[in-house]
Amino acid sequence: TLTATDNCDDDVEVIFTETQTDGCPYVITRTWTAIDDCGNETSVSQNITVIDEEAPVWVDAVPFVTVECDEFESFTLNATDNCDADVEVTIIQDLTVSGGCIPNHILTFQAEDNCGNAITYEVIVQVVDTTDPELFNVPTDVEITCDDEIPAVADDVFAADNCTADIVVEFEEVQTNDFCPYEIIRTWTATDDCGNVTEGVQVITVTVAPTQQVTLMSYPNPFNDRFTVEFQVPQGAEVLACVYDMTGREVQLVHKGEVDAQRLYEYDFSGIGWEAGTYIIMMQVDDEVYYHRMMVTQK
Repeated sequence: TLTATDNCDDDVEVIFTETQTDGCPYVITRTWTAIDDCGNETSVSQNITVIDEEAPVWVDAVPFVTVECDEFESFTLNATDNCDADVEVTIIQDLTVSGGCIPNHILTFQAEDNCGNAITYEVIVQVVDTTDPELFNVPTDVEITCDDEIPAVADDVFAADNCTADIVVEFEEVQTNDFCPYEIIRTWTATDDCGNVTEGVQVITVTVAPTQQVTLMSYPNPFNDRFTVEFQVPQGAEVLACVYDMTGREVQLVHKGEVDAQRLYEYDFSGIGWEAGTYIIMMQVDDEVYYHRMMVTQK
């Protein structure tokens, strides 16, 4: 605090001002002006020159780091400075080197304060991808009966990944048995460039109504060109089923061998070239014999 005296004014007013130049170094100019009651004034100034010759300091910098691929673009170092509260950190060199599924980088960082004091630091960055892709629109499991229509394969399943831009989704379908009941297992597999895999599975369970007795039928009946034979047994058995014409001649083997209990067996056959008339399906289940009559219409 500066004070002033005057030959006439017992209480001289002192006015203080301060200015600062831009850049670095910068100058602070402090001025005190004493003014008496008659407007006479006297000023004195002080110049403070502020210099910064100390470079920034890196904070927690290490020469080797591992980062996820989707974090690489934002990876940086931090630095502090004795004068600059917001030190600018830039990458002045980026060398790509061989790595795993994603190239690694040798990055040279520079930290520079407002006065041009700068330091550099070199970091080897191993870029990795440990994140699995994500599948979308995989259908949920469903249960249907043998008479229901099998749901179509979903055509809107797709995948997204944090690193691989274009993910190919592979599809596979497996049916556990040719005849009801069975399961249809549909699997969508997304694999990114680093071998991370995600699977989406839909299970379609196809059921059949249980039976307490042997059933045997054909359809359409009468038929013209093609027909289907369908049978089901309540217990596992040895089955021999054949189609005979009215002379007793075997014209079509339907099934020979073991069958599972409660499974609905369906066989599709061609009747092209068969004479119009009556035909008999004879099915032997262990020691029992069952018959079914079917008709062939006039060609």
